[in-house]
Amino acid sequence: RPVVGTGPKRMSVGAPAAHRKLLAAYLNGCSEIEVALEGMKREELSRMEETAASLIGLEKVYEGSDRAIYACFVDDDQDPAAISGRIVETLSTMTVDAARALDSVEPRILGEVAARDSVVDKLYFLLVRVLRSTIEFPRAKLMDFRAMSKTLERIGDEISGLALNAPESWEATALELRARDLAGMLARAHALFLEGGAEDAESLGISAWSLSCELYGESSAAAGFRSRAYRSYSALAGLIKDITDLVT
Repeated sequence: RPVVGTGPKRMSVGAPAAHRKLLAAYLNGCSEIEVALEGMKREELSRMEETAASLIGLEKVYEGSDRAIYACFVDDDQDPAAISGRIVETLSTMTVDAARALDSVEPRILGEVAARDSVVDKLYFLLVRVLRSTIEFPRAKLMDFRAMSKTLERIGDEISGLALNAPESWEATALELRARDLAGMLARAHALFLEGGAEDAESLGISAWSLSCELYGESSAAAGFRSRAYRSYSALAGLIKDITDLVT
């Protein structure tokens, strides 16, 4: 429940689903969140702690027997483009490094790549918080920015999902060169989204869709986890096209 006053936004949350309420309060720009611990089961307390650890700038500043208080030390005036740019940089390395691991059959490296998705999630939550507090964008652009941000999160989920479900061994793929192309396309799509350029975005979208179809065709000709890998990279290309579709 919001605390009435003119100071920074505060909210009190508790069971059930305290971790979801904590996340919602963070995304809504709360500077202080009080969590009622009474009646909270150990599993729910653990989930709340995991959620708090995934939120940039959120720190526990008090804990007693009946409540805990989290304070958010985040500058909500940050540039959303800079945050989304960091997400794109992380996704680009994940895309290329995962492909290299798939080509050389190295499950350990895939595990390391999957772990980077936690960075993407942290930045995504921060970006949503900043976007909800910004007044710089017209409503239409703000909605597009949120859609673009969600697409970036889905790219991270696609790569990490592929990596986490890898078996101990598989038939080697040949994805690295096209993964580098995808990383370049992603960076270019992000830049066009920020700067504009509908004609260039349309051309890039056509290229991304063509690559998506090519990779999907190879997934149909492959089997097992190798097929899954090609299908995932086809999906990545399709998600990049989704970003180009938002460019005006």
